[in-house]
Amino acid sequence: MSVKRCTLLLLVVEAFVELEEVSFDLTFSTKAVGAPCTGQCLDAQEWSDNGKLVVIGTEDGEALSYRFPQIGLEDKAVVELSDRSMTLRLADLGKRNRPSFHFIIAENDDPEPVESSAWFAVDQAHEFLLGQ
Repeated sequence: MSVKRCTLLLLVVEAFVELEEVSFDLTFSTKAVGAPCTGQCLDAQEWSDNGKLVVIGTEDGEALSYRFPQIGLEDKAVVELSDRSMTLRLADLGKRNRPSFHFIIAENDDPEPVESSAWFAVDQAHEFLLGQ
């Protein structure tokens, strides 16, 4: 499996902070309309146009509940999807040391040489990404 390009957007607050609200938004400038392609611990969306595929993914409420267990995120929809954007929205996270969040953008040909390559590229554990 391979993709043409894979980009990590990593938001890290380099301090011990009280987080009342986090809103991390990614807007994709395209005429194509996004289609959800979520999975376990993954909120993702894909856009396909003129033989090109873009998949954007981030952690869902279940994945975030492992990192922030006291907030009860496992059953919450923390990512809002629209035709051309994704927004991670969290509230009342309390005091955190170096909180971090991510989006991964994978680009590939459409159809993909190996099916679901871009989807697997965006399905990465946050702790793994922090170590890169």
